[in-house]
Amino acid sequence: MDYKISERAKKVTLGTAVLGLIFLIIGFFQQKDFVYAKKVDDHSVELLYNGHADVETQNQLKETIISKMHGYNLDFHDSMHSDNHSSDGNHEEAHSHSDEGNHHGPTFKWLIHIGHAAHGDDHANTGSHESGADMLVDMANSGDVSFFDQGFRRFWSNLLVNGFFFFGIALGALFYLALHYATESGWGVVLLRIFEGIMSAMPIGMVALLIVFIVGTFGGHHIYAWMDSHILDPNSSHFDPIIYGKKAYLNIPFFWIRVAAYFTTFILFLRWFKKKSKEEDEIGGTKIHFTMYRRAALFLVFFAVFSSTMSWDFIMSIDAHWFSTLFGWYVFSGIWLSGMIMVMMITLYLRKGGYLPFVNESHIHDVGKFMFALSFLWSYLWFSQFMLIWYSNIPEEVIYFTERINNYNILFFGTFIVNFFFPMVFFMSRDTKRSAGFLIVIGLLIFIGHWCDVFNMIMPGTLFDQWELGLLELGMFMMFLGIFVYSVLNSLSKAPLLLKNHPFLEEKEVEIFGVEAAGKGLKSDFHAASLSAGSPGILHGNRTYLLQDNNGQISDAHSISAGLDYPGIGPEHSWLYDIGRIKYLSTTDEESLIAFKLCSRLEGIIPALEPAHALHITGELATKRKGQIIIMNMCGRGDKDLTSVLPLIMKK
Repeated sequence: MDYKISERAKKVTLGTAVLGLIFLIIGFFQQKDFVYAKKVDDHSVELLYNGHADVETQNQLKETIISKMHGYNLDFHDSMHSDNHSSDGNHEEAHSHSDEGNHHGPTFKWLIHIGHAAHGDDHANTGSHESGADMLVDMANSGDVSFFDQGFRRFWSNLLVNGFFFFGIALGALFYLALHYATESGWGVVLLRIFEGIMSAMPIGMVALLIVFIVGTFGGHHIYAWMDSHILDPNSSHFDPIIYGKKAYLNIPFFWIRVAAYFTTFILFLRWFKKKSKEEDEIGGTKIHFTMYRRAALFLVFFAVFSSTMSWDFIMSIDAHWFSTLFGWYVFSGIWLSGMIMVMMITLYLRKGGYLPFVNESHIHDVGKFMFALSFLWSYLWFSQFMLIWYSNIPEEVIYFTERINNYNILFFGTFIVNFFFPMVFFMSRDTKRSAGFLIVIGLLIFIGHWCDVFNMIMPGTLFDQWELGLLELGMFMMFLGIFVYSVLNSLSKAPLLLKNHPFLEEKEVEIFGVEAAGKGLKSDFHAASLSAGSPGILHGNRTYLLQDNNGQISDAHSISAGLDYPGIGPEHSWLYDIGRIKYLSTTDEESLIAFKLCSRLEGIIPALEPAHALHITGELATKRKGQIIIMNMCGRGDKDLTSVLPLIMKK
């Protein structure tokens, strides 16, 4: 059954996007300033700006303050990167100092001495007891003291968070698609169209990222400090020697070359995979499959390099003084996990709507296992990166975690707990990985947890301690989520949900039969039919179908063939039995002996007793299915079984 996006789905997804946009707009105009003032005494105030500002911007702020404080004499004492100032009335200019590798914190501080003008005015003659210092503090707190960079810094930071997060989801789907073809996996064939639909939404995140990069390149925000020419100018008061030492890599022209390489590569492979997938639907055969196999392997080579360097460029360079060799793997694990969660959600949604009849509990279970495993991979990398840096105690490395522990404590450790604790508790059990309810609830928690993880990676380097989770953040997330899901569902409606001619996809008209050893009959206690007459149990740590009593004690198995008298069955047969792909029948000892003698007499071939069981079933099927092609798997030498067979034949 082909999928067509419903009107309800359109309303929910686009409605979510519109509601998110409304929240975003409201939150944008309600956001707090990042310029704030601290009163020193009755005649002075310390004004701080948490971010970078060039000379022109600082002068603009000065003009804003002067225009707001008419009637007062203002004396600006520049205290660049300063912590020390006098508060005892002897107002000395603060002493400049190096920030010991930390480029965060206020780029500038002003100690402003405020006195009434000689001519006086309304502020001086109103009889108000509020000093100029008090007034300026109130103005900063209320947002009246402001300039262009403050109001948009939080907006650009959130755009980067959501752009990268949803771009990563689509990229994770593209990675899995390539991995599937490169490894020639079979189990996930029925889910490939889901991955194709999710990766088709990649341009949404790309556009958001490009907007952030373009605006930053032209000085519209200061998320990436290395984009500011003053930082790299040895003659500038804002010169940063650490970032200057990285200018061979962190420079705008080379950055854009890398961005172009990333996005062009991903889009080209995305379009090529979708094109070949549609061709396979029309043509079939194995030629296209093996072409995709080779292209997928090539993509993984590019991805292995680009996934790491991209994480350095887009996120790690925000904290340009910091570096971690594990960061690329850490970001990649989050991308892959978020992609798998989206696959799970879309799959369960379509199954509930009556689509994907070919997706069974085993497929859901396998995706659940991926979610479980990737959650632990992410947790391992989180802990490894944290501990490797923390115990080394190198200041320029530790500062990354210091900021997050001090200013993002609950969010930082809460993200780790959500992404580690919930999968460990709820996904450890096999049954929970097959429960749609559990998968949806826990999946949503982990999904939100990984959005928070991206938030933790970006915000401390852009907003420092002036962050919050408000309407702007909620609105931006909802807007991206609505647009993204709509784009995925709309893409899925463009092609059949099941690949028609994939070589690993079993044809419905091909039936498969398995034959078990029924011994002296299934109703007797002498047989080895674990599937037909057994039950699920644990043997040697392996969950499979077993011959067992009500207490879980293993029962003796019986068969004329020593190769078939096992109390259990292998995992592949158990899986094929569970999904209903194979019909399992049984053959008694007597029936297999008849087939043994018949084959020896007619073909001159002495079969082994194992395939003799299948020979009996093949003969029965042949009489009922005339004109059909029947293929039987024949294996083993019968001469080894003659010592068992001859005494029985002689008796008869």
